[in-house]
Amino acid sequence: MPAEPRMLKTIPLFIGMDDDELAAIANIMDEQHFRPGQIIFKAEQLGGTLYIIQAGQVELSIIDDDGEKLVLEVLESGDFFGELSLLDGGTRSATAASVQRTSTLVLNRHEFLDLMLQKPHMAQDVMVALAKRVRRTDNLLRRRVSRDPNEVID
Repeated sequence: MPAEPRMLKTIPLFIGMDDDELAAIANIMDEQHFRPGQIIFKAEQLGGTLYIIQAGQVELSIIDDDGEKLVLEVLESGDFFGELSLLDGGTRSATAASVQRTSTLVLNRHEFLDLMLQKPHMAQDVMVALAKRVRRTDNLLRRRVSRDPNEVID
C-alpha cells in the first residue's frame, strides 16, 4: 500500500470519507513515476485513471483552435488530475505531461468502482465532492458571463 490514507484525506474527491474508506482506497493504489517531459496521457485518449502527485510537477494543456498549445495549469505535490475519466470512463479532456521527475499515486477506475460497490457510502461522498466542484465552477462562470462586454473590451 504505497498511499498513506491520511494524505488521501486532503484530496477533495475523498475529503468526506472515513478512515476505513480511505484505507481501502490506499490499498488499491499503485505508484507510477515519470521522467521530465514524459507524456502521461494525451487529450482525447481513453482514460480511466486518477493520478495524485506525490512529488514533481505536471502540466495540463490543450491545443486551441489556432493549433497553439494552451497551458491550463501546472500541478504540484498534493494535486490530482484525471478524475473525470476515473468517474465516467470517458476520454481525457487535456494532455498531461511531467515537467520534472514526478512520482504519482495511481487509482484505476475498475478497482475504484468495485470498491464503491463494496462500500456504497463512498459513492455519496464522491457525489458531494463533485457537487461542490460543479457549484464552484458554476459560480465562476456566472461572474464571467455577467460582465458587461464593453467593460471587457475596455
